[in-house]
Amino acid sequence: MPPTRARPCRSFGAKAVLKRLAPFRRELARSGEGNDTERLHRLRVASRRLTTALDLFQDGFSRKRVKAWTREIRRARRALGAARDADVQIAFLAEFLAAQEAPRLRPGVRRLMLRLRQRRNRLQGKVLKALNRLRDRATLEDLREAAKRLQARAAARGEPSAEPAALTAVRAIEQRLGALLDLEPCVHQADAIEQHHAMRIAVKRLRYAMEVFEPLYGKGLRAPLRTARRLQQLLGAVHDCDVWVATLPDFVREEQERTIEYFGHARPTKRLVPGLDHLREDRSRERARLFGKFAAAWDRLREQRLWENLVETLHAAAEAQAAGAPSPPCPVESAPCPTPAPSEPPS
Repeated sequence: MPPTRARPCRSFGAKAVLKRLAPFRRELARSGEGNDTERLHRLRVASRRLTTALDLFQDGFSRKRVKAWTREIRRARRALGAARDADVQIAFLAEFLAAQEAPRLRPGVRRLMLRLRQRRNRLQGKVLKALNRLRDRATLEDLREAAKRLQARAAARGEPSAEPAALTAVRAIEQRLGALLDLEPCVHQADAIEQHHAMRIAVKRLRYAMEVFEPLYGKGLRAPLRTARRLQQLLGAVHDCDVWVATLPDFVREEQERTIEYFGHARPTKRLVPGLDHLREDRSRERARLFGKFAAAWDRLREQRLWENLVETLHAAAEAQAAGAPSPPCPVESAPCPTPAPSEPPS
């Protein structure tokens, strides 16, 4: 077993941060008025990858500055996330509405679409404010200069690049894998909605950590990374269904209250109910279908010992690098994992 404590490789960490900072800065520069939904999504994904690298290699920087950088980046991501969620829901409803042949099912979906568009318009101001704040405060430029200085100092000292980074990889990936496996009891509990959401986040964190350290293993992490993406897609699609099922009753109540306030009674909202009930039932059925696929896929992964093989590979590579030998090939293989048609790409 490799040592449990080692100073993280600052050369590798600085390079990882700079690699993730570049696309973030590029998308921020191109975001313009903040109404390009796909660009905003890419910007949000890039921010997640960047904060992952900062979290993994924060020891190379001032803790105070890391905290400030991370706070500013996450502030922007929250605004981007809310806008992206609304964009995805609007796009889904447009497709759902087009598929409804019964006229009585359309008014409710149309009303919901109207409210979502109104909400998205209100969010646009927050998106622009968040993007402009990042630009005006020069947060990313400050981070870039700090990472370059760290990289230069590490190079001047002749710091090794493989061994300390490999040891950091073991700790980081094992920690995130452990958080995921702690949630395994919920895999066959269809009503454990909060745990399933937490599992989606855990898979995402594991995936981003593996992406950071992927250069150390050549093609060795491709299979577990591919598997993590597919699991994230399934759990993300399940979560989307959970959001619809949970929020639609609240939407009906809000529309009833709005109508009562205007007309003095809620009778006009009766025509909205059939379509909204149909939408909720549809998402509930889809949720059950997707969750069944996820549970079956997880069972197959466990049968093939995917996670155990990943841990063994990480330790073997760290031991080989510590001994000065070439890293052994990674034996990890991924089990077939069905991929849904998600409302958005995994991020």
